[in-house]
Amino acid sequence: MLRVAGRWLLVFAALVTLAGPARSAESLLFNYGPFGLSLPVADLDSYVQTGKVSDKLAYLINLAGSGDLASLRNVLITPLPVNLALVSRITYSPVGERVLQRLGSLLPTEAGNSSFHALRAALLLGAGSPGGLTLLSFLQSYPLTTLKVDVSSGEQVGREVASLFDLGEVTFSAVEKQAEADTVAEPPAAGTADPRQTGPFRTEVRTLSFNNPRYAQAEDWLRLASTAQITADVYLPVGTARPAPLIVISHGVASDRRTFGWLAQHLASWGFAVAALDHPGSDKKRAAELFSGVSGSGGPGEFIARPQYISALLDKLERLSRTDPAWQGRLNASQSGIVGHSMGGYTALTVGGATIDYDTVHSVCDNRDRLVELVNSALLLECGTLLLPATAPTEFRDERIKAVFAINPIGAAVFGRPGMGRVAVPTLMVSANKDAFARPELEQFLPFSFLKVPQKYLVLARNATHFTPTIDPGQTASVLPIPKEFVGPDPASYFTALRAVTVAFFKTQLAGEPSYAPFLQQGYVGSLSQPPYQFSSITSLDNPQIRKLLDEALRKARNTVRP
Repeated sequence: MLRVAGRWLLVFAALVTLAGPARSAESLLFNYGPFGLSLPVADLDSYVQTGKVSDKLAYLINLAGSGDLASLRNVLITPLPVNLALVSRITYSPVGERVLQRLGSLLPTEAGNSSFHALRAALLLGAGSPGGLTLLSFLQSYPLTTLKVDVSSGEQVGREVASLFDLGEVTFSAVEKQAEADTVAEPPAAGTADPRQTGPFRTEVRTLSFNNPRYAQAEDWLRLASTAQITADVYLPVGTARPAPLIVISHGVASDRRTFGWLAQHLASWGFAVAALDHPGSDKKRAAELFSGVSGSGGPGEFIARPQYISALLDKLERLSRTDPAWQGRLNASQSGIVGHSMGGYTALTVGGATIDYDTVHSVCDNRDRLVELVNSALLLECGTLLLPATAPTEFRDERIKAVFAINPIGAAVFGRPGMGRVAVPTLMVSANKDAFARPELEQFLPFSFLKVPQKYLVLARNATHFTPTIDPGQTASVLPIPKEFVGPDPASYFTALRAVTVAFFKTQLAGEPSYAPFLQQGYVGSLSQPPYQFSSITSLDNPQIRKLLDEALRKARNTVRP
């Protein structure tokens, strides 16, 4: 994200990431080593209003190494897609406070204290101004006389963050090279159908809603992330000879049960029953309400509520398949797998056996001077688990889950080596090198290396982003204000590859059909590559070079601190 902002980021690093009062900042004080420059905020306002560049602003522009005045003006006046109610909810939420604490350390007051409270006030006042929250309205609303920006420190932070991104790309490339070297020539058995194609079964879809058995007894913190009713779309193959193995789909934040309809239909056509459920504490509806200021998020309780929803759904489907004539013989909930994306990937891993390890959470999240969230922003969610009460459960294993398929999963800081080592079922992870939210080397590669199960696979998707799996042209646009460059290119060939790999994995690990195992090998997965996406598959990260790169990534992440 720092690279996207470009050369202006060296000067406006912390401010660009933020989005009349009785008192406002009179000047910006830029420190560069032993030198300093005080820029009146009035000079910026004058430039925006008249185009006049003051001597001090001209000097600062030269210092930034850019003559692109148009980009400076856009940075100053482009409003963020937020309103006062939303800014209030975000800045008083655990995640928002954590961000402001980081920025408050980067932008200390003249007395050397954190500017946390001043930043929050400026955001709220700026969001309430006639033009909304812009960088200029933020500066005009800042309640202290001077906003101090240490340019040399910003440059150092920028270099450290850029170094982490570069190391991530080097690591991703090294894993791809290992995959190419490990190519297995074992072909699929003759007559085995290609999992890219639609399967032989027709599909029917039933929407199931039922009371959440845990809601009435839940504590208040858990009710925020839960609801009295659970809703799922169940895709049933028509004409199977025996009850179909069940696959649950758990969506990520700001998605819903329909987001992966394209995958559910394909899996059902291959003879699997598929149940895609809503997680109401973090679904598309809740995100829309959050961004309109109507309600808040489910908070850290989502880390507990989500896996409990999976078990409640399995309970319900198991009862229906035993007692309801309309469901009897249709599915086998005791033989289930799960697909999860992003926070749904966390959910999938927990019901597969991964446990919350608070020693890991504290080691990653306690130090407020660490800035690794600039590289791996998934930590902003994960570190919220520190706010869970001591009574919150840490284990969610459901014995009915026999296989886990996690797409761009998060949870590295929640599980650590101890928690990931508890995963008890075959696991496949999908990782994308353009994932700006959950960095591959930290959120997928390291956790994958902690797995102890013998049946494990890591599929690499070059040029895919965190959001590529969710870009279904048949669905409405995302409710999140995601920059276009973070969304990625047309997902058609990605969808084709993911359909194939998902069928092959669950045929092998859930349906007991080993003839599909060759479709998980590099020879086949690599053949799925179609521009703009390239795919690779490996089963181990034991290569000494890759281990060294992962250790270096972990070391850098832990030591990226405020200068």
